[in-house]
Amino acid sequence: MRKGIVLIIVIAVLATGLLLSTDCAIATDKKFDHRFKQKIEKAILSLENKKGNIKRIAKNNLMNWGADSVEPLVAIVKDWKNQPANLRVVCVDILGRIKDKRAVPVIVSVSNERKMTMRYNAARALGNIGDKKAIPALIKLLGDNEWQVRFYSAQAIGKIGDKSAAKPLANILLTDSSEKVRFMAIESLDKIDGRAEYKAVLEVFSDKSPRIRSYAVELSSNWMIKDATPEISNMLNSDRSSQVRASCAYVLGTDGNDTAIPVLIIALNDDYKNVRICAQKSLEKISGQNYGQDNQAWNNWFVLNKDKAVK
Repeated sequence: MRKGIVLIIVIAVLATGLLLSTDCAIATDKKFDHRFKQKIEKAILSLENKKGNIKRIAKNNLMNWGADSVEPLVAIVKDWKNQPANLRVVCVDILGRIKDKRAVPVIVSVSNERKMTMRYNAARALGNIGDKKAIPALIKLLGDNEWQVRFYSAQAIGKIGDKSAAKPLANILLTDSSEKVRFMAIESLDKIDGRAEYKAVLEVFSDKSPRIRSYAVELSSNWMIKDATPEISNMLNSDRSSQVRASCAYVLGTDGNDTAIPVLIIALNDDYKNVRICAQKSLEKISGQNYGQDNQAWNNWFVLNKDKAVK
């Protein structure tokens, strides 16, 4: 009987101790949570510090804390009435770097604010997060008055990779006044595999920018656009940019089209080394022969094998 009573007392004592330790742990966790929230709030305030080192440390801490930073940052971005505009912009940038999809709705909501830096940071942040729900807002931003906003919007669409944005990207590729925006548009079309808009790529063979023409030539080859070959052959002879001519010479070999042999032989006399090298490699690939950059040797071979080579 006494043993039973002792056992009951021991169990009661242990149970009481367990409950007390649990309560202490909960209290400790709550205290820790409160202190951690204070650290996050302090870091957010430090984002306004004029000393770059303090500001950088605060920004890095908020990014490292990741998901725990999201709600406090979102709260700052939402509070447009009371929070400084520049602080809200920085918070949007940090949210984009954390890449938490919970931030997408609030970033979309501020993407049409009057402050230009807010709009382009919102576009950039949405691209970093990579949520397809942001695509409609990004397509709208492609029509922004500021080229920086259009640039980061096009970049973001490429990062997210949604083909539904192919047509809007093709439109700014053809019409935008900024070379940087047009280049980002064709680069993003490539990333989202927007080959349904291949006609836009063919049209920018005549773009003012050599790097856009060069990109378009190589993209047409990657997309295997057969209609591009005749124009690429013409560009190899006539384009003013050695970068574009080198791309043309390279692509004609990749396509393996025998009809390109004559123009490639002519390109062996180009003033620029890169063009001559690309023409040589393309001739070797198409013909299976190796005459280096000897224009006469290639001409002799072509005369003897013209009927076989050009079908």
